[in-house]
Amino acid sequence: MKIRDDFYGKPLYSNSLFQWEEVLKEYIPHFIWYHDEEDRRVGWCSYCGCFMTWDYDVKADIYSNYNDYVTAKHGENLCCPCCDYPVKFINEYKMRSYGSLVKTIRLIISDWIDDNHINFFAVRVRNYPEDGEEQFIEIEPVACYELSPGSVKMFRYRDGEWKQQKNYGEPFTTYFGHGGDYEFVLLGRDCEFDGTFLQYSMFNKFEDLGRSKAYFYGDRYFRYMTYLCDYCMYPQLEFLMKAGAYQWVYELVYDRNFNRQFLNWKANSYTEFFNMSKLELKAFMKCGLSASVLRLWHETNKKISLVELCDSYHNYSPAFHGQLVDLCMMYGIEIERLNKYFNSHMIPRDRHNSCLYDSTFQMWRDYIEACENVGVDLSDNNLLFPKDLPKAHDERVAQVTVKENFQLVARALRSLERRDKQYRFENEQFIIYIPHTVQELIDESNMQSNCVAKNYTDQHFRDECTICFLREKSRINESFYTIEIRGRTVWQKRGYLNDQPRRADNELKKERWAYYMSRPIREANAFYSLWHSWVKNGSPRDSKGNPIIETRKERKRA
Repeated sequence: MKIRDDFYGKPLYSNSLFQWEEVLKEYIPHFIWYHDEEDRRVGWCSYCGCFMTWDYDVKADIYSNYNDYVTAKHGENLCCPCCDYPVKFINEYKMRSYGSLVKTIRLIISDWIDDNHINFFAVRVRNYPEDGEEQFIEIEPVACYELSPGSVKMFRYRDGEWKQQKNYGEPFTTYFGHGGDYEFVLLGRDCEFDGTFLQYSMFNKFEDLGRSKAYFYGDRYFRYMTYLCDYCMYPQLEFLMKAGAYQWVYELVYDRNFNRQFLNWKANSYTEFFNMSKLELKAFMKCGLSASVLRLWHETNKKISLVELCDSYHNYSPAFHGQLVDLCMMYGIEIERLNKYFNSHMIPRDRHNSCLYDSTFQMWRDYIEACENVGVDLSDNNLLFPKDLPKAHDERVAQVTVKENFQLVARALRSLERRDKQYRFENEQFIIYIPHTVQELIDESNMQSNCVAKNYTDQHFRDECTICFLREKSRINESFYTIEIRGRTVWQKRGYLNDQPRRADNELKKERWAYYMSRPIREANAFYSLWHSWVKNGSPRDSKGNPIIETRKERKRA
């Protein structure tokens, strides 16, 4: 096996061609060519060149797994018994074309000139098995990168000569690469870049993190070489990598210069790099070097104390940082004021979270979005910071729901009129009726602490089921029972907390449960049974539209 002679005539800078040849043999596929004779199998390895024979009548041999080699079929993968290299068994008499075994691979091969100068060659490598006798390697040069501290040059190989492409420009605005899935091969070093000016580049860490990115695969060469070129010009990247600020690095490398305006590329320390004091840097590092925090600090002209800003960010999950920054900037809110507001309106479940204001912030954010949806002017602080946040949230979300369900309700008017005749029922004390608006369902859900608005609004207005309210006439605005009925069959009848006292887990719910239990439940149940019997009987009405209630003795009018 050898590199084709015409390769030597190409003006590569490398003096390590023989070392290249040994490395390339590890990357290209290899074969054991064989044919079967009357009493033996004859083969030879394209990697080590050893000639081998296996007699069929010999049960033992110097080779391990002797029977595997004797019985191996055309196309089967094994290891060469001499060099132990993975190979594919190829029967010479079954080969249709040697060209089908040709494979092209892409490599980035390092070539150390000295510890302060490293060249990287992008090459395409093809293997050419010919007649089962010898296997050739053909190398096609693509690009060369000359890297040294503070200097980056790129050359492309075209028309038999190397041509310099461009010089490195402003920070992270120059892409050195042309795509493709390349594999890195580092020659002459037991450890990556050990002892060279790139030894602290943390290239292996960047490579590991890059492979975890879904969009990174298939473009490694493009990104890896861009990263190494960036590091040559701006070794401050080491600050970010060692501090674990990987998001900064990805935004700089992938998005060219995103957020670079906040960094000092002539710095020799962390404090100079981020343009802040030691105290500010300490708070900033506790905040995970969040780019959104630094961006907010600069966009507010540093009017907010960075230390206080970073401390406040511990109260929120990282997923909410960007949203919080955007809302603060949009409405000109100081973060300290927002934290004080959340502290006075904290949702109970937030008290047990490490991120203190997550749920409260989500409720306030949803309230803001609902206000924007229905066109509320939030320049008034009383609207921006409502006194009763949960109530204001429910009201605004209900308005959005009504707005979004307007057409649904409009289409349901005809069926609602029909169902009124089918289900509406009353006597001197109680009444059962069906809701005609989304808001009625929302109010019922809030009073009963159930899911009727969330889960049954669409079904009710599409006539897939019907929701009925049983209420006392003297307390017509206070819910008593929520009923789900389909046709003549009642699927559910539930009171407060779905009739589950164990759900009264706070003082307010316990108080409401006690009030619910003090109401005329026995009389309400008797009225419900009377209504249910009437519905089962087909909901008959007289000429005036009054329900006709059948009894065993006589008919009565309600």
